[in-house]
Amino acid sequence: MRISDQHVKDWLEHGYAVVEGFLTNEELADARKGLAARFPTIAGYLAAPELYRTDQRGGCMRELPFLGDALNRTALHPEIISFVERGLDTPQILLVQSLVWAKYPGVDDFEQPLHTDYPNTTLMYPASSGPRDEVTFILYYQDVDEQLGPTHVVSTQDDGSRYLVPNIRPRHEYPELYARQRPVHVPAGSLLVYHMGTFHRASQIRARDRARFSHHFVYRAAKAHAVGYRHWANHGLSAELHHLVESISPRQREVLGFAAPGDVYWTEETLRGIAGRYPGMDMTPYVEAAALPAPRKAVLHETFRRPIMAEDKAAPAADYTADYQRQLATYYAYVTGIPTTYWLPWISMWTNRPRSIG
Repeated sequence: MRISDQHVKDWLEHGYAVVEGFLTNEELADARKGLAARFPTIAGYLAAPELYRTDQRGGCMRELPFLGDALNRTALHPEIISFVERGLDTPQILLVQSLVWAKYPGVDDFEQPLHTDYPNTTLMYPASSGPRDEVTFILYYQDVDEQLGPTHVVSTQDDGSRYLVPNIRPRHEYPELYARQRPVHVPAGSLLVYHMGTFHRASQIRARDRARFSHHFVYRAAKAHAVGYRHWANHGLSAELHHLVESISPRQREVLGFAAPGDVYWTEETLRGIAGRYPGMDMTPYVEAAALPAPRKAVLHETFRRPIMAEDKAAPAADYTADYQRQLATYYAYVTGIPTTYWLPWISMWTNRPRSIG
């Protein structure tokens, strides 16, 4: 187990934990290939920062599902899910943010005051007792030293009053808090885990020849409806999200908001509908766990069976995709008043276009 129970204990008691070397060398190499394919080089960013800057604080951000396989799946890593289950003391959890932030030297100011994240994580005020509602992760894809803008963090046991208003603490007003901060210097592939009531801050990049790539993802307890950033259905029409849903495990789908195998949601109607919407998805776990008679399950297994022969493999998927395209075209025609015949070619081009997968 890469994230131990001691890490969970540290997170609960101090508001943060540091997990050094979380990624394997192979995982880190795959992630870096994805970064190189989707983010500008230092020279490219410095040549046209206004073209690449996607956040007012500077740098370039991209989020799930537009990160490619390796980076998308990192936020869904089984060890991450295990930590969240233990930390929040529930298996009912949801991923509500996953983005990579590329920070480049020379043109942007990344220095921040110490602050907590709860005002932009929840409309509520975080309770200091009882189960936690969320877990925040920062995964670093480069070695982080003092020159590469380390995150600074303060233990919740050292932050003085537990009253979190104001949530932003300038250095000149709270010098004692800054005296207790710790810079997170870690090797590439390491994790910082904290929660929304923990004081922390970003710092300026002083290196001139290195960019900083960090992966920020947040989980919440499913019952904590006031907490969150993203509903992944916002990207429901994208080929990237379709590919992600089709290629991950049932448990990973659950943390994106999918019903688990065996849930009452799964009827013959919904099984057929999901198979039509995601033609590359293995429906076996859902069919097997559904409350259906064995003969109906056998029919569904045969219906959803993927032929082994390469020349036949695309045939069922093409049928399912065409059905889905017709459904979308009908919906668009209803909403816009523009005929279905207008929408079909456009949708076909979008959903059948080559996928960029890292």
